[in-house]
Amino acid sequence: MRKIKLTKNNTHKRRKSLPFLTFILTFVFLSAIYLPGKANTFIRTDFTFPDPGELTFKPVEFIPPEPQRVELDNGIILYLLQDHELPIVEAQV
Repeated sequence: MRKIKLTKNNTHKRRKSLPFLTFILTFVFLSAIYLPGKANTFIRTDFTFPDPGELTFKPVEFIPPEPQRVELDNGIILYLLQDHELPIVEAQV
């Protein structure tokens, strides 16, 4: 494991970022105190979700591709289905 040596420059950079970090933490803390009382003004109460049982969708159309049937000289039957999306060859016996 590497040991990190702190030099004057590193500690000086930390001291410069301390006021900014203090400001951010103060802002977050005060927001957490102030906003819960005001949270109800940001929430929409006039919107209702529809009943899932009453939703309607378009019918799904699926047309399966037709494979090509090839019979070899030794009697083995092959079904070929080309898919050009990926260069993969798959065989099942």
